Amino acid sequence: MLVTDALPPLARGGADLHVRELDAALQRRGHDVRLVALGGAGPDAIGTEGAPGSRFRRSFANADLCARFAALMVENTPDVVHFHSLRGLHYAMPGIARLAGARTVWTHHDLWVLCQRVHLRTGLGSDCDGPRRGVACGPCHGGLARLLGGLMFPLRTTALRRAADDCDANIAPSAWVAQELMEHGIDQDSVHVLPPAVARPMRDAVEPRVGRARLVFAGDLRQEKGADLAVAAAAELETRVELDVHGGSPAAPASPDRPYEARLMSRAGASPIRFHGRYEPPMLSGLLDGATALIAPSRVRESFGRTVNAALLSGVPVVVADHGGLAEQVIEGVNGTLFPPGDAEGLQHAIERLLEQRRDLVDRRAAWPLTPDLERHVEGLLALYGAAA
Repeated sequence: MLVTDALPPLARGGADLHVRELDAALQRRGHDVRLVALGGAGPDAIGTEGAPGSRFRRSFANADLCARFAALMVENTPDVVHFHSLRGLHYAMPGIARLAGARTVWTHHDLWVLCQRVHLRTGLGSDCDGPRRGVACGPCHGGLARLLGGLMFPLRTTALRRAADDCDANIAPSAWVAQELMEHGIDQDSVHVLPPAVARPMRDAVEPRVGRARLVFAGDLRQEKGADLAVAAAAELETRVELDVHGGSPAAPASPDRPYEARLMSRAGASPIRFHGRYEPPMLSGLLDGATALIAPSRVRESFGRTVNAALLSGVPVVVADHGGLAEQVIEGVNGTLFPPGDAEGLQHAIERLLEQRRDLVDRRAAWPLTPDLERHVEGLLALYGAAA
C-alpha cells in the first residue's frame, strides 16, 4: 500500500510523480499495489493501469480518517505500507499500520517532518537549523501560527517524530536529508539513503551541435528555483551560450509568481534566451536533446533533484547549486560543475568552466559516478520492504 497526499492530476511535484512511477514499477514486477491519497471520499481507480485506490479528505487530526484507514488495513491486509507524505492526513497512520501487522516505511521526499516550509528555510528566505536547536517556528508564519507558535510547533514536532518512530524504515533521498533526520532524533538505525530516481531513458540525449552552447533550465518559475540566476548568467555570456527556459509560474489561476516570470522575460531582453512555457514530465528527455548542460540553480536545499537525475542519466552534464541533495549528484569537473547558491556571478563562472571542459566531460562519461535510476531504486526498496521488521 502506497500512501501519499496527492497524485497527478491533482499534483505534479516530484514526490507525486515518483509514487505513480513506483506504482507502475512494482506492478511490472508482479506485486499487488493499492494507493491511498487525498481527494474525494470514495474508492476510485487512481493507480497506474487502473490499480484500485482510496482517497481521503484533508485532515491533520481527524479521528474519522484514522478509522477509515484502520478499516482499509483490515480489508486489504497489506504486507507493507509505504508512506510518501502525511500532509493533510494523520500522524497516527504509521502506528495504525504497524499495529495491524504491516511493515512500515516512510520516504521523506522533503523535510516536512521537521519544517512546515519543508526545506528548513525561514520566512525571510535564509537557511534554518530546524527545531533541534530550539528554533522558534512561529515567526515564519502569520496569524495564529505566529502568535501561538511556541505551543503549536513543539506539538507538531512531537507528533511527527512519533510517526517516524512508528516506521521500520525512514528513507532519505539524499545523505543531507538523512543527516538532518538523524540530528533531529530519528533513530539512525532506521534511516536509509535511497534516491527516488527516474527511469533510465531509452537512449542518450542527442549530442550538442558545434557552435554556441545550449543550456537548459527546467522547472517552476519561482524565486526559490533560481531561474533568474540562470537568465542573468546567460545574458552575461550571450555571445557564447543560448538558454532554453522550460517551465512557468505554478498553479493557475492566481499564482503569486507571475510577476517573477514577467521580470525574467524582461531581464532576458534581446539575449538568446527563449521561454517555452510549461512542459509535461515525459517531455524532459526530449528537451535535453542538443543540450550542452542542464542548469539547476535552486536557492533552497533540494532533497534530491529529478531533473538533474534525468539529465545525468541522459548523458548531459549539469551546473548545480552547491548545497543539499542536488550537489551530491555532481563531482566538479567530472559530470558537471558547482557554484555557490544564490550567486549569479558564481553561476556564470561555473558555466565558463563547463564550457572549457565540455568535450572532456562528454568523452569521459564512462568515468561519471553511478547515477541512480528507478530500477535500482526499486531493488533497494524491495530489500528494505523485506528487511523492515
